[in-house]
Amino acid sequence: MHLAPPRAPSPAAPGGRLAALGRDLLDLVLPVTCLGCGLAGALICSRCAEPWSGPPRRCEHGAPRLDRLDGSVLPVWALAENHGTVRRVVVTWKDRGRADATPALAALLGRATATLTGQHGTAWPGGAGPAAGAVP
Repeated sequence: MHLAPPRAPSPAAPGGRLAALGRDLLDLVLPVTCLGCGLAGALICSRCAEPWSGPPRRCEHGAPRLDRLDGSVLPVWALAENHGTVRRVVVTWKDRGRADATPALAALLGRATATLTGQHGTAWPGGAGPAAGAVP
């Protein structure tokens, strides 16, 4: 999986050549680099996107303070373990000002959310409860 930065109109479109030239010039000054490893040309390179590619899995064991007063535990799902490359990607995005990666991360997490809601509908008995959401 190669998550390149979003691109504007194709060079064939009116104004597209100028936009492409502007992007190319900007890339010379501020090149796009992978959040996980620093590889040039991708927001998240295929190697760093690999840990995010599996199905979401339950992980309440990693969030012990989400227990409820009635003794049950809130359901917790994760797409990837928060260490190594995944941690570098999230920390770089959240703490080092890489808001340009928001669409790429949204695509990864959106896929997982769609998978969960398609498979499970809701994690709450009777269908009541808060909506599902993706939180990196």
